[in-house]
Amino acid sequence: MNSIAVLVARILLALLFVVSAFRQMMYHHGVEHEMAAHGMIYTPFLLGCAVLIELTGGLSLILGYETRWGALELIAFTLAATFIYYRRISDRDKLIHVLKNLAIIGGLLMIAAVGPGTIGIDRATSS
Repeated sequence: MNSIAVLVARILLALLFVVSAFRQMMYHHGVEHEMAAHGMIYTPFLLGCAVLIELTGGLSLILGYETRWGALELIAFTLAATFIYYRRISDRDKLIHVLKNLAIIGGLLMIAAVGPGTIGIDRATSS
């Protein structure tokens, strides 16, 4: 049961990042505009980096391959995005987003601590 729970947790967390990466690829012009509105420069390059980070980190969690590194990569990404997009936490809606992101970071920290569980490529190759 624990193995399945860890696998499901990895997949559910990863879906957020993988779906976000595909959304950003499909609507890149709008996302670049939104990024620029938050004071970011070199938005095409940074958007490409974001997509790459979200895809590699998300797929790492789903597959259970280099799981701890993937979780740490997504933690760093989520922290950076939180500081860029939700600086004004006096706004109730922004505070909720910050707390949501902290909860996501908590789940990713748990995966970084426990690894992929018994179901994943990391586990299969270490046996």
